[in-house]
Amino acid sequence: MSHPKSFVFVVRQPPFCGGRNVEMVDQLLAVAAFDHPVDVLFLDDGVWQLQVPGSVEGGALRPLGPLIRTLELYDVREVAVETESLVERALSPDALVVPVRLLARSEVPGWIAGHDVAVGGG
Repeated sequence: MSHPKSFVFVVRQPPFCGGRNVEMVDQLLAVAAFDHPVDVLFLDDGVWQLQVPGSVEGGALRPLGPLIRTLELYDVREVAVETESLVERALSPDALVVPVRLLARSEVPGWIAGHDVAVGGG
């Protein structure tokens, strides 16, 4: 009997960078609904997605924060963030919309490799 494939979705785009971010969350939720283990990794400008709504400068920017808060309901196992991406943008893990696992940049490739499928958002 085969085991379900594990997925990691990698979010690198800032809020409102086209519809790709919302599409990725839709894909993520669909995969999780079929009982596949799912994790999410935010890095580079993707960490802006985890900001509390209204805290991102520029009134037109709306991060996925409210949607990210629902991931727990879909049994998404872990939300991880590259530490250096937060530091480079002067963001604090305490100010994010959900608790996150912090990964050093050097740990990211190994963490991603621990999944069967990696899905990137560009």
